[in-house]
Amino acid sequence: MMLSTSQMLGKELLCSSIATIAHTLSGTLGAVVQFVYHEDQFKHLANDIAELNLKTDIALLDVIVEHLESTQARPPSRCLQLSIQHLHHALSEMHQALQNLHRQMEAHRQLWFSAYRSFDAEGHLRLLRLCKQRLDHHFDRLVTVRQLFPR
Repeated sequence: MMLSTSQMLGKELLCSSIATIAHTLSGTLGAVVQFVYHEDQFKHLANDIAELNLKTDIALLDVIVEHLESTQARPPSRCLQLSIQHLHHALSEMHQALQNLHRQMEAHRQLWFSAYRSFDAEGHLRLLRLCKQRLDHHFDRLVTVRQLFPR
């Protein structure tokens, strides 16, 4: 059975949206990493950012989204659609949290004597860790759903 037009569009839009968010998330992560490794006042964040392993997660998500986009045998189950939507939402939250951190780092860098002022990132790091847990949870759920409902 082929996918109906609305089911194909829904699945393609979700997968395309996840790929777009993953790409922009990668760009935002790159900007944050630039600050962390090249600005002395942010170097204390290097280990915390590295522990999140976002770069590898984003690369893996890109491959999985490509696979989901290429799978056209049957209509996606409602469980699969919900799992993809939840993953999309978790990626959006992570992107927003990284953007907020980047904006705060940029604002801190503009302050007078910013190199001598400490940058309090604890709230941002807590939020990033929480977003990472949600992302991992929704990713695991997507894998489980794919195993329960194979194509």
